[in-house]
Amino acid sequence: ILYSFKNNSTDDYHIYEMNIADEKITQLTFGSGHSDIEPKYLPNGKIVFSSNRCVQTVDCWITPVTNLYIMDGDGHNVIRVGYDQVHTTYPTVTSDGRIIYTRWDYNDRTQMYIQGIFQMNPDGTNQTEVFGNNANFPTTLLHIREVPGESGIYMGIASGHHVYQQGKVVLVDTNIDRESKDAVTFNTL
Repeated sequence: ILYSFKNNSTDDYHIYEMNIADEKITQLTFGSGHSDIEPKYLPNGKIVFSSNRCVQTVDCWITPVTNLYIMDGDGHNVIRVGYDQVHTTYPTVTSDGRIIYTRWDYNDRTQMYIQGIFQMNPDGTNQTEVFGNNANFPTTLLHIREVPGESGIYMGIASGHHVYQQGKVVLVDTNIDRESKDAVTFNTL
């Protein structure tokens, strides 16, 4: 099991792995002044995660930026694969091995409609839009996951901008469109 943990109030978040069979815990990332979070196993044995190692801040606020990184399964050979202006967060892995994630971006758009779904190969190449790069609804898509067995359909949380990470559960069907609100269905009230 991969997880991110902070030992005390002065520590940073680091990635750990627990072996279920013997409950042995191994720390995979180290260092001070940066946090490593949201780890996911990749089909090739590597691990993708978000980190603020890039030492950037958001343009409109004093908040550290997270970008995506990939490392070997033992924590070695950490490589930055996201070079985005603001955050790339919530990486998950699809059934065909792609990494999907939320990208917070100010390029060619207003500050209000900026958090769409993107994808990349497990080696960090071919970073492209999945949904919402030029859309204005919903404002933010968080915790995106592929719906198992449903090609082009993703589940996540629709939220606002600069709000707590909460909202309504939605389905995004990219078979309908990659930019239109018609592709988004609310599943909760």
